[in-house]
Amino acid sequence: MLRALGVIPWNTDWKGLLIHERTKVIEGVWIARTNQLFLKDRIERDRESLTCHELVHALQDKHLDLDGLLAFVPGDSDRHAARLHLVEGDAVETVRRIWIPEREMPDVVPTPEAFEPPPYLTRMLQSPYDAGPAFVRTLLDAGGNSARNAAFKNPPVSTEQVLHPEKYLAGEKPLTVLLPLLPRAGAVWEHIDTFGQLALRNALKIWMRSRGVRSSFR
Repeated sequence: MLRALGVIPWNTDWKGLLIHERTKVIEGVWIARTNQLFLKDRIERDRESLTCHELVHALQDKHLDLDGLLAFVPGDSDRHAARLHLVEGDAVETVRRIWIPEREMPDVVPTPEAFEPPPYLTRMLQSPYDAGPAFVRTLLDAGGNSARNAAFKNPPVSTEQVLHPEKYLAGEKPLTVLLPLLPRAGAVWEHIDTFGQLALRNALKIWMRSRGVRSSFR
């Protein structure tokens, strides 16, 4: 679908590109199964704030099973993305709340790259750190820490709930879309996955912009 819309080139090695970009942007990581924190030797943002961010993940893992919470189920990408927004959003918002009284959060100045990844991929990888904190802030405003903690026990099931927290708070679930029948006997679907609001919004926004169409999407 992304190739058909022209959002990514037809000859793109999507899996390889995804691994490359994730590896490039990750500067620190908490490994839940071994209780280890790793930071790059050379990082582009403040080491203290990055360490604090990863220690929030360590605290999350102490009280929750992060590996289980973020376990990827084939064919359910949108649910996985929603949970990732909760986990990363909580870490970003927690650091923001404990850091700002002391000093301003440091700006991140990315190193220019000769290769520019497709904007769709950049948006999807950045979203947990942008839309995620906004989702967590809504929970905190609605019910304080208890509402935030409850979300980890009952995580969002779609990116629609993340982008529209009122739908999560109201318990509104995504609709199930039935697959159409294949046109000929013996044919099977090569790949089945969920395409939620976040992915659809980003794909349509880029497709419309490439055709000079103005969009009201945010």
